[in-house]
Amino acid sequence: MLALKGDPVRGEAIYEKTCSQCHQSKSGWSYTISIYQPQGVLSTVIDGVKGSKMPSFAAYSNRDLADLYAYVATLK
Repeated sequence: MLALKGDPVRGEAIYEKTCSQCHQSKSGWSYTISIYQPQGVLSTVIDGVKGSKMPSFAAYSNRDLADLYAYVATLK
């Protein structure tokens, strides 16, 4: 999946639709994401976090995950 070149613009749309309710929009992205490197974010997105509100998004396509990774990598 990381071999795919992600589109951060498309990734932003995925983030805003799926992630921003808990992790805020890009203007105020939250500590709960910023403590991870983007690779860690992908693992968390794919696996979810048991015992928390973070669900698994393993059903996302590799393209969606690559795009989301490309966007999250811009949030440093």
